[in-house]
Amino acid sequence: MLIKDIDDFKSVYGGVQTTMYWDTWSPFVNEAELGIIIPAIGEEFYDELNELVITNATLNGKQARLLGLLKISLAAYADFVGWFRISASTGDAGKVMNTPENTQAPAKWFTAAGRRDAQNRGDKFLEQALVYLEKNADEFETWKDSDACTLYDGQFISSASELTKYFPQAKHSRRVFLQLKEYISSAQEYLAKVVGKAQCNAWMEKISDANATISPLEDDAFLLVRAMIARKAFADALPYLNISEDWRLISETDGVVNEDILPQDRRDELAGLESMNAEKYQNELIRLLQANASDNVFPEYFGSGLYESRIETKSFSKFQNKPENKFAVL
Repeated sequence: MLIKDIDDFKSVYGGVQTTMYWDTWSPFVNEAELGIIIPAIGEEFYDELNELVITNATLNGKQARLLGLLKISLAAYADFVGWFRISASTGDAGKVMNTPENTQAPAKWFTAAGRRDAQNRGDKFLEQALVYLEKNADEFETWKDSDACTLYDGQFISSASELTKYFPQAKHSRRVFLQLKEYISSAQEYLAKVVGKAQCNAWMEKISDANATISPLEDDAFLLVRAMIARKAFADALPYLNISEDWRLISETDGVVNEDILPQDRRDELAGLESMNAEKYQNELIRLLQANASDNVFPEYFGSGLYESRIETKSFSKFQNKPENKFAVL
């Protein structure tokens, strides 16, 4: 584990008791690692960091900084997941509250506020760790090459910062971006149905090539594509995300009061709104393609059946509306 003993735990978690035992706290640390930390940074990269901790390896500056952030996050999450079990004893006779001499069980408000505080601190420092990884990706090759990497090279929405550009409520959150990666991929697959597979593949090759020349019309198209993908990904994901009123991603409910999480009907309402926004950008993209496609401009789309099927046909009456035509009376 990234926190190796009780002294290590105390070094990153202030306000703890002098007498604490690792046998009591290690299950909570392990649970927090398995449930929150490892999914966020990836199994392979976790193993690499864990090896550094186990062997007491000499850390470089960036490794030490990253582990410091992750340990603070991990300690807070361990406090969060172990809150109730540390306050109660479990045995064959059931559960009883621990009430040592000169102490009393915490009130409900204290429990709710304390767990929420622990959760928010865990979220905050995990987010900072992901930001640090992103800024120093070349120093952490194992993470950079893993599925947990928050840099999504060769995609229309390649990072949390790019997601925020087209959906400001994302607020540069790497944790939100990780939750949306599969939805972004799905929205990108949907793009092929909108512009045709050939055109979609041509665009993907272009954005994957750092030396490619992008025309002004392509630039306009890519802006609409990214806006459509970002909005569609959020619309598809929103009903299933624990999002707060200020668009923070909550790790889980606090177990006592769930006031921080948007109600399901509100999330469904927002999903519907973003779905309409995605459709708006999709229609703008189609209009741009229809107005400019030719053998030389968006040729893949021009040569597809989609272009032909979307050409507007003007209907007219057999009796042309001309001044010389007389009115007919039936």
